[in-house]
Amino acid sequence: MKSDGGSCYVKVSFDGAPFLRKLNLSAYEGYEHLEGAIKGLFEHLEIDCREYIHVYEDREGDWMLVGDVPWEMFVQSCKKLRVMKGSEANAFKTHARSLRNHIQE
Repeated sequence: MKSDGGSCYVKVSFDGAPFLRKLNLSAYEGYEHLEGAIKGLFEHLEIDCREYIHVYEDREGDWMLVGDVPWEMFVQSCKKLRVMKGSEANAFKTHARSLRNHIQE
């Protein structure tokens, strides 16, 4: 994550794409706007985005599901974004679920 004044830039990777993009998370108002921006970055790939899931790496190096924490917390903790095939994301779903359960205990 690169912070430049009010900006918060993160690298975005898309499984199957041979390149990365950057997004300024501070430019978006929430997850819905972010999802639209990510689709716009990779729309030329002509991939069905419904088959993909968004995950991010936080400051501790853990990969989490996008949308699992309040937006402001996400913007502060996100270092990288990854759009990955949903079929490969089951481990992230299980990990996120166990983290939520651990926090609630």
